[in-house]
Amino acid sequence: TFIPDAEGNNICVVQAGYFGFAVGDLDVVFDDEGKVTSCSGSPVVIIQDIIKSSVSPGQAKAAVDSAPNIKFVTPDPQAQKVLDHYEEELSAMREKVLCVSADDIPQNWEPDAEMPHGSLFAPLVAKAMAEYSGNADAAVVNATVTRDGVVKDQNITFGTLIDLLPHHDTLWEIQMTGEEIKAVIEDALDNALKTNTMRSFPYAYGLRYGINMTKPYGQRVEALEITDKATGKWTQPDGSKIYLIATTSFPGRGREGYVTFRTAQEKHGFAPETYINYRDVFKAYLQNLYNSGKKLENLPEDMLPVKYYLK
Repeated sequence: TFIPDAEGNNICVVQAGYFGFAVGDLDVVFDDEGKVTSCSGSPVVIIQDIIKSSVSPGQAKAAVDSAPNIKFVTPDPQAQKVLDHYEEELSAMREKVLCVSADDIPQNWEPDAEMPHGSLFAPLVAKAMAEYSGNADAAVVNATVTRDGVVKDQNITFGTLIDLLPHHDTLWEIQMTGEEIKAVIEDALDNALKTNTMRSFPYAYGLRYGINMTKPYGQRVEALEITDKATGKWTQPDGSKIYLIATTSFPGRGREGYVTFRTAQEKHGFAPETYINYRDVFKAYLQNLYNSGKKLENLPEDMLPVKYYLK
């Protein structure tokens, strides 16, 4: 696909596949000034075996061979030998215990009768981010920051961590007013309603709030409080005061409804890219607990972000 840049020059936008599931053949022609004049190509799906087919294996292979965008490949023995060596090291790394859970710490996108505070795991991820930052007044994350929770006495290995936090988002620190903090939580809730999914449901550390989904946009967040870093006491955010809020790069860019994260940066300055994966942040948090002889515990109830949830 061609799209123009700010000066009207052609930009070739290409997508093949991720994690090597597909590669691409691409032909690009540049003029003498290095500008793109043409761009064409097609994705190629790489397969080793036909797992399931309604016809005979021979017929299936013949059909694949005749398809220009599907290629059979066999592993290169030398490359496979190198990969096998690292696979052994990776397997050992995945089994390394980072910490042990002291409680059942479940994950749930939305609060319900069984889990009135919603996810208990997502606020711990937010806590790790706020503490890693050192400067943040609080942290806000979306519900899908983690895929799952853990059970009591579970060994949390590096492999577990990858499964729990699979995304490639990085740690961001965004300057926001107290009014904008409330607005970004309102944004997330509104997006959850409009998309009929609770993926964007907001969780936090250092913030707590009631939620009334029966009210209109702008009035759903009630009794918002933030911890005073100096005293540790809960207080109502100052609407005009600038706070530093830790988050991940995905909602930080205004994705999944977190629009005010983007507009706040347009007003107060863009968050610097830390290049620190939030998984590494949580890994450090777990290891610090483990090395101190502690286990991963649920937050005290008065530190949980969702005070109540009306729907």
